[in-house]
Amino acid sequence: GLGAIKSSAEIEELARSVESSEGVVMVPALAGLGAPLWNPHARGALLGLSLASTKAHMARALLEGIAHSIADVAESMQIPISKFGAHGGASQNDLLCQMQSTLLNRPLFRRHDLEATALGAAELAARGLGWPDRDGSATEVALVGPVDISSRESWRQALATVEEFAEGVR
Repeated sequence: GLGAIKSSAEIEELARSVESSEGVVMVPALAGLGAPLWNPHARGALLGLSLASTKAHMARALLEGIAHSIADVAESMQIPISKFGAHGGASQNDLLCQMQSTLLNRPLFRRHDLEATALGAAELAARGLGWPDRDGSATEVALVGPVDISSRESWRQALATVEEFAEGVR
């Protein structure tokens, strides 16, 4: 890696130290773009940098990029969703969860257990057998209100730039 940030906990701390990304937008496509765009040739991009940009603005832009990516998937499903669940290591980042809830305009629930993928498979199997759902496996993330996050339009422009660049380097 670049060595710019030493731990995932440092990302949230840095991102919280500024109120916004100040126009910095990051497309976290370091291994290509996944759902819903599926472009393996796309690469990550950091756009909108200025002389005033700091590591904190870039950390916040990274979290915003992840939140926008998740919002893209949710929007592409085109089905009504009343609440969202989060699991895994990134779900422990309160600011990221808050950003996701803001963009999705829905409550976000965080699972207590980080290995929710295996648990989800087991719960689907149990549901298939007609067993009742477990209670108490997730809690709503406590939010203090919407957070400042880059606009969907800025995000879409950044995605278009990344995809255009990917076409040019194929």
